[in-house]
Amino acid sequence: SQPPRVDLEVFGRWTQPTRAVFCGRELDPRVSVVASLRNGLAEGRLRGFVGTRSVLEANLSARAPVEEWLVSGPPSTPPEVAGSAVVSNIPFDHLPLICDGAAGAVTVTSTFSGLFGRAPDVQFEAVLPVVEVTGAAPFRLDASGHLTASRAEADARALWPEGERAFASA
Repeated sequence: SQPPRVDLEVFGRWTQPTRAVFCGRELDPRVSVVASLRNGLAEGRLRGFVGTRSVLEANLSARAPVEEWLVSGPPSTPPEVAGSAVVSNIPFDHLPLICDGAAGAVTVTSTFSGLFGRAPDVQFEAVLPVVEVTGAAPFRLDASGHLTASRAEADARALWPEGERAFASA
């Protein structure tokens, strides 16, 4: 018999709620998900778009021996997931809801492995070169973090033109 094989494609688009008007809607935010299962490996790719510009890409993979699960039953815990994600310099005014109170752009990179397992490892870096929040002077924000099963670390630094005013490390 042939091993199970699955291909999936899903596309979504932000639609305006009937009772409220949100900024960013006219920029046509969309998302696509393409996933497959072959030879016991599930892989997926998530992409986000604003207009014709790609602003998000995430790749995931996990062991998924469906044929084995059909014989012995589903696993008691989810399989471990590994992957990466990148949000590429997306302006806040392109994002519904966020654009109401902030201006600027964000780039975030993340890698992860062992999610749902005994040894998860997640790392991220975020850069917001110019952030404008209602009622505050424009500033730069840099943040990074590392999370494992036994440890969580995060650093954030806010910089204003006249110098650093805020730094947090945990």
